[in-house]
Amino acid sequence: MITLVVALSRLTAPDLKPFAAWLPAAAASGRKDDRIAAIMPGLTPSGLRLLLSWLDELQRLAVAEALYPVSGVFDPEVSIR
Repeated sequence: MITLVVALSRLTAPDLKPFAAWLPAAAASGRKDDRIAAIMPGLTPSGLRLLLSWLDELQRLAVAEALYPVSGVFDPEVSIR
């Protein structure tokens, strides 16, 4: 099983920048390991709850659809109307 740290480590430094943009504690610059260490707290249950609290209702519905699709498989072509 691949852990989140391992999965993030496989990304390039530029690939990590968008994560840092959404997580206020994560620095957008610096070493790759420092970025990963800063991103990890934002992906804890409390960090994710904070991120969800910033979303409006439609954005929350989109997240719910991505997490809990009826078919059990996420379909990026399906949108919430």
